[in-house]
Amino acid sequence: MDDLNLTIETFFRGKSIFITGATGFVGKILIEKLLRSFNEIDTIYILIRKKGADSPSKRLQKMIDCTLFNTLKSQKPQALQKLKVISGDISTTALGISESDLCLLKDKVNIVFHTAATVKFDEDLKVALAINLLGTKEVVDFCKELNNLEVLVHVSTAYSNCNRKDVDEKIYPVSWDVNKIIQATYWMNEELIAEHTSQIIGSWPNTYTFTKALAEHVIADASKDLPVTIVRPSIILSTANDPIPGWIERLNGPTGIVSAASKGVYNSFLLHQWAIVDMIPADIVVNLLICSAWDTANRKAKDVTIYNCCTSAQNPLKWGDFISQCLFHVRRNPSEKVLWYPKAHAYSNRFLYNVGCFFQHIFPAYLLDTLNMFMKRNIKLVPIHKKLSKASKAVEYFTTNEWHFKNDNFIRLHNSLNIEDKKTFCFDVRKINWSSYLENYVLGIRKHIFGESDCTLPKARQMLIWYKWAHRMTRFVLVIFILKIGVGKNAAKFMLDVFNKCLLMREELIY
Repeated sequence: MDDLNLTIETFFRGKSIFITGATGFVGKILIEKLLRSFNEIDTIYILIRKKGADSPSKRLQKMIDCTLFNTLKSQKPQALQKLKVISGDISTTALGISESDLCLLKDKVNIVFHTAATVKFDEDLKVALAINLLGTKEVVDFCKELNNLEVLVHVSTAYSNCNRKDVDEKIYPVSWDVNKIIQATYWMNEELIAEHTSQIIGSWPNTYTFTKALAEHVIADASKDLPVTIVRPSIILSTANDPIPGWIERLNGPTGIVSAASKGVYNSFLLHQWAIVDMIPADIVVNLLICSAWDTANRKAKDVTIYNCCTSAQNPLKWGDFISQCLFHVRRNPSEKVLWYPKAHAYSNRFLYNVGCFFQHIFPAYLLDTLNMFMKRNIKLVPIHKKLSKASKAVEYFTTNEWHFKNDNFIRLHNSLNIEDKKTFCFDVRKINWSSYLENYVLGIRKHIFGESDCTLPKARQMLIWYKWAHRMTRFVLVIFILKIGVGKNAAKFMLDVFNKCLLMREELIY
């Protein structure tokens, strides 16, 4: 590592890599990018636990069968042979790795990417601590056993310090002694922790951000003995370009709400339209992870280096624009199976939001479920709306607040890359065109989450026209009904005459 101008490809040549969270969203994209970008990489060891009836090897096969790996399989199918499964679990002692596997890894692994985490905002604190905090501690202890480690890259979140509005690329103090929290986690039972969760997390809005903040302190402490770095992405959405635009697989965060809105079952949002939302494409996060590993090892940094992987400072997007653009693209590229015409009503006032939810979500859901019951149709909207309401409540803190993330290290790293590396591992957020990106995001939801082919778009667009007119007719009937009750028959008759004339004009234009 004497050459300070060592390229990223040269740095990864002959390296063996260990990855936690390999079957997660970011983990999959990271593996695909590493295998496709570096021909001479040695081995990628991926930690996978048994899940239900699926063994680690079966879960690996399911992972590489997804569309994300199609480009790699068509260009470099032999690269998949470099993947080696290590059976283990992030939430167990010594990562649950067997002695034989540990002996193998001790002399082989050069780079560790720790991407494993539970990202559920409403996760039980006991579980969040076990995975996000204790899991990180186990990864650090594992890294201390490695004889040839060059860098440990830890994936945190930009919102680990969301209890402050201005967030720099540094470790901030927490109100608890992290070591005492770790010790308490071993003896406190679930009931006791659940009972005191609000007091424990304090000014953090949820268990996810709180435990990720604690985990950063574990990494910072490890910097005394290990070369470490922390990458803090903001809200991770679909890929922008690499390997395919719009790839996404989970309904976390805004994606769940956008998906529900595209089906016409959810249309009221509590958010501050002029507040800046910080979102980041998943492939940009992965490119930064790779570059940060190279940068930290190449500079032989003595202290932990932190990269705020964010867009708000260089390419800001407002919540109102995000909602309106998503709605525009949802209507241009509708789902095959919508329950109603997609709409979006943004409220900044909680009282008005609650009123909107009642008339636009709760009342229609109960009404339609009652009708479905009499018609003996097995469609229940009330449970769906309860889940969506819970998901919406989980993100309210982030849709009604704004943060300023400083990203000097992020910019410095980008500027230090040569031209070729900037192209191959692009994380220049200034190049994101939000309109085209969000169109691919919506199309990605349609294709990869709903499983709908692009060839069904013409039929879906035609059907949406009928839903649009049904929506307008319903609104008109409601207005007539309200006017008839509150104003009188003459006003209702006048409105009906106007509507009939509009229909005649529309028929003349069509024919």
